[in-house]
Amino acid sequence: MAPREEPQRSEAVVPPTTPDTDRVDKIARCMAKDIVQCAIAKKNGQGIPASPDKYCSTMRRTVDEISSRHEILFKGMMARLVITPETCRRAFRNIADEIFVDGSRNWGRIVTLYAFGACLAQYWVERELENHMDEIADVIADYVEQNLNDWILKQQDHWDAFVEYFPEPNKLEDKMRKGLMWTAAFGLGALGILAAVR
Repeated sequence: MAPREEPQRSEAVVPPTTPDTDRVDKIARCMAKDIVQCAIAKKNGQGIPASPDKYCSTMRRTVDEISSRHEILFKGMMARLVITPETCRRAFRNIADEIFVDGSRNWGRIVTLYAFGACLAQYWVERELENHMDEIADVIADYVEQNLNDWILKQQDHWDAFVEYFPEPNKLEDKMRKGLMWTAAFGLGALGILAAVR
């Protein structure tokens, strides 16, 4: 009698990736790590490392702009929400979902997402949780990959469209400020409402 063959197990089906998808994910992850590292350096009074690329440079600039204009709101949210390493992933996802609750995606709201991550990193520095900072960068990048990737891929030139939308201040400073503040306003409003009800 021949030995009985085990049925082959099927492996999980993973959606195919494309070079564009991989590039969008890589840039999103790089920016998340960079924003967290910059937030830590600022909070500790250290020098800011050189920006690795134009995407990180643009994200730093826009996050700084929105963070400084809405510092009180971000700090108030941190105090009310009390996000810990154990609750980070779930809490961050809930907050990010509130930013995009109406289904509208735009660069200003994406900047708000990264700005919230930077604020959370500074909050954790104050609470001596620096050994958990990779979690913040991972949560930001994972959210972008899972929820915003399709929208970013539909933009002409993907992340390059983000850089063009927020040009260097010496080129079109007024355009950037107006665009950032108006497109992020809804996201911040949603965050404020979420913090107020908790």
